[in-house]
Amino acid sequence: MPISCLNAPQTAQALFIAPITVATFDAFGAFLAHYCRAYYGPRLSVDKYAHIHAALAHEQCTREGKFFGAFDATGALIGSITLNTYDHRITSLNPLLPQGKIAEVGRCYITPSHWRQGIATKLFHTALAATHSYNALYLHTHRFLPGGLAFWERMGFETVLDEGGVWETVHMVKMH
Repeated sequence: MPISCLNAPQTAQALFIAPITVATFDAFGAFLAHYCRAYYGPRLSVDKYAHIHAALAHEQCTREGKFFGAFDATGALIGSITLNTYDHRITSLNPLLPQGKIAEVGRCYITPSHWRQGIATKLFHTALAATHSYNALYLHTHRFLPGGLAFWERMGFETVLDEGGVWETVHMVKMH
């Protein structure tokens, strides 16, 4: 489901990666909400979706929150990734994570019709270029997300905790 970002920069290339701006933020939020609903469905409550949108709006306002989108030649948003400072909210992870400033990578979704075209890799490398002030990267994924765990392993992330359970959450770290 490509979501049009009419104010996205236009280019003759078939794909371009760009930071999410005020002009593209609403489409970015809609894109993320669509893929959260598609992958998480009833696992997330309506309140949780509202919380996610509020968190995005807050992160967009911080200097350290960085959002990137992959756009096709028409300006349609076909991929996403976010980067923010990890807030140590998962206390059971603290002894497993490296010391220092940690970036959290998240919300990496690609429109299924564009899977296996290197878009997620390009998005990740764009986000990675913005992590110069961090000494490590953290993310969590879920085994039920198609291709997620294998992709992050290919990007050099290592599992530090596999929670299993209904959420099948896998916590991963990459030293920077």
